[in-house]
Amino acid sequence: MIALAALALLSPATDLSRVFAANESRSYTVHSRLQTETRGMGVRTWMPASHSFEYGFTWRVTALLPDGVAQVRYQRPHMIVVEERFGADEPERRVEKMDLDFELRLSSSNEILQSKDLGAGKKAGWIGASGVGAQPQVASFIGELYRLAAFAGSLDNALDLLPKLPFESVVPGETWRRTVGYQPQRLASGRSAVQRLDYVYEYVSIVEANANKVHRIRATMKLDTDAAEWVNQWVEGGVKATGLTKLPLHLEAVIEADLDLATRATLRANATSTGLIAVHTSDATEPVVEVKLKGRSSLAPTK
Repeated sequence: MIALAALALLSPATDLSRVFAANESRSYTVHSRLQTETRGMGVRTWMPASHSFEYGFTWRVTALLPDGVAQVRYQRPHMIVVEERFGADEPERRVEKMDLDFELRLSSSNEILQSKDLGAGKKAGWIGASGVGAQPQVASFIGELYRLAAFAGSLDNALDLLPKLPFESVVPGETWRRTVGYQPQRLASGRSAVQRLDYVYEYVSIVEANANKVHRIRATMKLDTDAAEWVNQWVEGGVKATGLTKLPLHLEAVIEADLDLATRATLRANATSTGLIAVHTSDATEPVVEVKLKGRSSLAPTK
C-alpha cells in the first residue's frame, strides 16, 4: 500500500479527457449474457434461465462545439435476443427492431449533456421481473437490478458510452464516482428515500494490451440493501397490504475498459456482475422466491 502511494506521488497526473475529431465515426458490437437461477418457497432446485443479446451501434461526430463538447449521432437499429429456459426444447431466438436514433451532445468526460430522440425507438424490454413480486414497486426494483447486472437499459448504464471520465487529471490509483441508479436509504425520520448508486472508477495506469499501450480504467459498483421498507411506505396499507417484510437486494459489478492513448476513445470494455434477490413475506418462514444473477458483457469495435 505504501509503495503504491509513493508511486502515485511520483507519477505525473494524466488528462483523460476525450478528444473528439471532426467527422469521427465509430462502430461497436456488444455481446451480453445474463444468467438467472430462481426457486420458490419449498423448492430446493434452482431453475436456470439465460438471456443473451447482441447488438451493433454506430456514432458519428456531426459537429465540434466549444469546451471539447461534440454533437454526435448515435444509432442502434436492432438487437438479437436469445432466451434459454429450463424445460424448453430449444432456445428462443428473435430479432428485436430497436430503431434507436439520437442526437447527443457529449462532454469530454463522456457525459450526455443533451439528448434529442430522432427516431421511434423502443426501450429494451427483453428482461422482465415478472413472478418475483406482486407489487409494481417490487418489480421495479428487481427489474432495475436485472438491467444493472446485464449492463443494459438506458445509455447511462449500458457499455455503449462508458467509461465516464474524470473532470480533472488523475494519477494511477485515483478514483472518481458516477451515478448509475438509486437505492433505498433510511432517513432520520424513520422513513425511506432513495440515494445515489455509484460506480467508483479508478485509473489503473498505462498498460500493454494486444501489443499496444492503452489507458486502463476499472470501475466497481456494490449494492447491498433492503428495499422492503421503501416499498411498504409507498403502498396504501403498508406492510399489511403487501405482506412484504424483507427485500434484500445484492449486486456487485466490475467494468474494465481500455482507452486510446491520444484520444481516450474506448477500444474495448468487459464487464461482469453477480447478484442475489430474496422476497420475504409475513406469512412465510422462508423466502417466497429467490433469484441469483450472473452477468457478463463485452464491447469491441465492429470487425
